[in-house]
Amino acid sequence: MLGKVCDLNKEIYFLGGLNIDWGLNNCSLKNKLCFITNTCNLSQVVTKPTRVSYRSDGTKSAKCIDLLFTNARDLCSNAISNCVGASDHNLIAINRKTKVPKSGQKIVIKRIFKYFDEESYCADVRRVDWSQVMLEEDPDTALEVFTNLIMPIIDKHAPLKRMTVRNIACPWVDAQLKEYFKQRDGLKAEAILSGDIIIWERYKQLRNYITKLNRAKKRAYYENKFREVKSDSKKTWNTLNEVTGRKSKCVPSFLELEHSFLTRPADIAKYLSEYFKNKVDNLKKNTILNPKSNLGYSMIKNNILKNKSCSFSFDRVSVTVVNNALKLMKVKPAGMDELDVRLLKLVSDVISIPVCHIINTSLLKCKCPVKWKVASP
Repeated sequence: MLGKVCDLNKEIYFLGGLNIDWGLNNCSLKNKLCFITNTCNLSQVVTKPTRVSYRSDGTKSAKCIDLLFTNARDLCSNAISNCVGASDHNLIAINRKTKVPKSGQKIVIKRIFKYFDEESYCADVRRVDWSQVMLEEDPDTALEVFTNLIMPIIDKHAPLKRMTVRNIACPWVDAQLKEYFKQRDGLKAEAILSGDIIIWERYKQLRNYITKLNRAKKRAYYENKFREVKSDSKKTWNTLNEVTGRKSKCVPSFLELEHSFLTRPADIAKYLSEYFKNKVDNLKKNTILNPKSNLGYSMIKNNILKNKSCSFSFDRVSVTVVNNALKLMKVKPAGMDELDVRLLKLVSDVISIPVCHIINTSLLKCKCPVKWKVASP
């Protein structure tokens, strides 16, 4: 098998728990494996113990039995071996050098409601003098004043926090399992440091119990989910894809240009926006139109509005309409303006007056506030 792979002249990574201690000098299995890998020009990367345990007599056993061979050793970093509570075997990892930069973790910014007091928040908003907004006749200025008045209150009661989003969700992992995970990891670390065989046995018992409990909770979660969606084929397939780990949508983590890479979502969005804007501008320049013919107006007048008397105008909105619209908004995380919908709905009867003024000023001036035209990348 290795011979056929090597003949392809491609980068090779051969890894697994081979149960051959790489630290032994006189071992026939190791010598045989060395002969095979050397023939295929493969180098072993892992040098540290990958399985640390204690025997029944209390003696420590440290073996390097999880091996990784590659023909691109110069592209790999030194392997690390970190102990994890879920297994006797350590977690083995290497970094491979590549021209493509890392995209990094997905970070979201959301407001924290752990210590949120609804009554105190509403009281603070009601004490604000909104007449400062009503005096402004420019929609951008009015919106800026409104934002400056409400943002300090929002930041005080529900501050922003940067959070890392997990790519793979484990909804069956509840508070009980999380607590068991902490106990398991703590016991393994304590057993390795102390060398106490009793603590090591306690760790193994807890580890095996957690493994069975985790499998049972996962099975129960998906059995219940399949029962809920059994009459909907689309949701059934979505659940199957979730179980098998298949993603229906793959969002690119980078954009390759002629001489560089873009990895930040904001930079990618900006580049794509400029790219399609230039495409539209080029189409407009290459489109031949006679400005004197006023073709669009003639077509509308002679076809759509033929024998019709129509007129169009914007009416001023009322405070009641704005209040109802705020109450019907769907609760979503804060966007570019960092205004959380939940917080706006709680004080809709108060802020509907200044918001109504901003909307009517915008209609009167035929100008939409710039901040309202900005969308999240």
